Amino acid sequence: MKKCFSLTVSVLLLAMRIFAADQETISVHVRIEGFSDDNGLSRLLIYGQKKGFPDSTADALLAYTNPIKNKTADFYLKLVSGRYAFSVLHDRNVNGKMDKTWYGKPVEGFGASNNPPSETGPPAFDECVLEIGNNFNTLLIRIHYL
Repeated sequence: MKKCFSLTVSVLLLAMRIFAADQETISVHVRIEGFSDDNGLSRLLIYGQKKGFPDSTADALLAYTNPIKNKTADFYLKLVSGRYAFSVLHDRNVNGKMDKTWYGKPVEGFGASNNPPSETGPPAFDECVLEIGNNFNTLLIRIHYL
């Protein structure tokens, strides 16, 4: 019984190594430009599906924060190739969420991959999705303020 269990664990560990080798990571540099000032933090959320995009941290695959320097923030990531949409928030008061007026207008800066227009409301996942692969390594997102 012990030998069977040990063999099973060994086979599982080997399978995990083979799967991990197939899932090569790609270095991606995300630069965020256009912050109004250096106060607060830049929050980057990465989604692999529509659910929760663009502002639900709970539904994001990955979430990062970085300081803002000279009205710019840089993120250096390792991602498995695939389809992703990115959203960014200028979290000026560092409360972890998008602050809005009583009628829903954002009072902090925001942005998304593919830099969609921001005048008509939050961007859709489909207009922000990118294919991250071997030929992709830099992404520029511009912050908007309303």
